[in-house]
Amino acid sequence: MTVFRMLLPLLVAVVPAAPALAEVDSFMEALRVIEDQDGRETFEEARSVRPGEVIEYRLTYKNSESTPVSQLKVKGPVPAGTRYVADSARSDVRARLRFSHDGGVTWQAAPLKRKAADGKGEEVVPPEHYSHVQWTAGQPLEKGKPQTYSYRVQVAEPEKPGTP
Repeated sequence: MTVFRMLLPLLVAVVPAAPALAEVDSFMEALRVIEDQDGRETFEEARSVRPGEVIEYRLTYKNSESTPVSQLKVKGPVPAGTRYVADSARSDVRARLRFSHDGGVTWQAAPLKRKAADGKGEEVVPPEHYSHVQWTAGQPLEKGKPQTYSYRVQVAEPEKPGTP
């Protein structure tokens, strides 16, 4: 079975949109979600992953200045070779949640819609086709009060040669 090691390097570029005067520190974890026989979840660091496994990304932001940061924007990509897990995005603060299906060019609340392939009307974009997750914090990021955002992806099976 193939082991993927591409997930963590792709997420290092996640940064907040914060005023230039505030110093915001960010920390990201990639955790493998392990479910026991009773349906309870545990987590372990995702150093490598296999097709079918679910990874939870946790992004934590801290403000080290006394000035609160308003309208913090947090973005997370859905790495190549993975699929966003529907309804998995969470935050520990009130936040506006939006998604992109086109590499971050456009953003919408779920369910995403795009022009239909036949050019007539719109169609719903399945969550497994989302390319990015984005939150805009509904409350300021204050010193000493970190904010955490998370979402899950599932590692896709490798495509077989000749598959359309």
